[in-house]
Amino acid sequence: MNDRFADYGNSILNLSCSILRAYGCGCRHPTLPAADKLLGKGFKNVVLLLFDGLGTDALEHHLPEGSFLRRHQISRISSVFPPTTTAATTSVISGLSPAEHGWLGWRLYFSELDDNIDLFPNTGLDGKAIKRHAANTYLPNKNIMQTINESGKARAVSLRSFGADGYKSRRGMRRQILGLCKERGGHFIYCYDSQPDALMHTTGCYSEKTRREIIRINRAVQKLCARLKNTLVMVTADHGLIDAADSRCILDYPKLVDTLERLPSIEPRVLNCFVKKGRDADFIAECGNAFGDDVLIVSKAQAIESGIFGDTESNAILEKRLGDYLLIPVTAMAIHNTYASARKFIGVHAGIDKRELEVPLIAVET
Repeated sequence: MNDRFADYGNSILNLSCSILRAYGCGCRHPTLPAADKLLGKGFKNVVLLLFDGLGTDALEHHLPEGSFLRRHQISRISSVFPPTTTAATTSVISGLSPAEHGWLGWRLYFSELDDNIDLFPNTGLDGKAIKRHAANTYLPNKNIMQTINESGKARAVSLRSFGADGYKSRRGMRRQILGLCKERGGHFIYCYDSQPDALMHTTGCYSEKTRREIIRINRAVQKLCARLKNTLVMVTADHGLIDAADSRCILDYPKLVDTLERLPSIEPRVLNCFVKKGRDADFIAECGNAFGDDVLIVSKAQAIESGIFGDTESNAILEKRLGDYLLIPVTAMAIHNTYASARKFIGVHAGIDKRELEVPLIAVET
């Protein structure tokens, strides 16, 4: 079964482990040989640019072969499962698999709070903020910037395109990175950018707005690299996206909802379902009535045994956070909890389509 999921021997998780090893830090998973070779060249600075949603499909669809990013693409690598920002970026900045860090998707059920929590904004089902950050409290992990800084081998810094302290433009991003790289001593700089994912969600993977944004990204990276010296710049993504050809709302299936303890969590492309005691057969039957062969039904035991969330020494997190079954669409279907969400999102991710799972590894030596 896991042949349809992430490749944990050639993934963004392995890239993170290569970075840790390059700075003399321990890592729990194999490294990425292509990255090891580059990182072994002794560059003063290493910059990792992660553009949310810039999967291989989008890159190759919107940019010509001669474009800067495509000329410097050295390989295609896998995201993690689910291929979604919450799980994937957490793997990149922690060096841990989703099975280890537990940040499995945008929304996760916490028995400690008896609520489905949206992890990044830290809000409950009612939309109100939780007093303590749920994921940081119950699923804490150490990021690779802390680990590298503790090693004393380089100064590690994290930049981002959102929040009060985030950069406001790509020019601002470039200014911050150039300033850091001019400082004495070596630096590792991780930079997260929320595009093109944000546009792809609302305008689609192949829209003109998406195309223009990816062209701007290509131009911004080229300008940055032209001004850097003795620096390795690596560019990748957390996941790709597909356009939802079939957006549905689970509320349209009241008999199916009646078998559930609560509405599903994780993502509309991988639904985490807690089934009422004694209703397993009803749940499976109603899934068949609602979706037929368009969904894959995976039990908790199957999900853990098959390793779709990656390697781990303990299954304790998955045992606690997973419901009884995962529903995974095998077509371009997305199953939302609300009608508003089903209407809003054109581009979706977190499923097992190759376009969601495959991301580029781009490297520029300056």
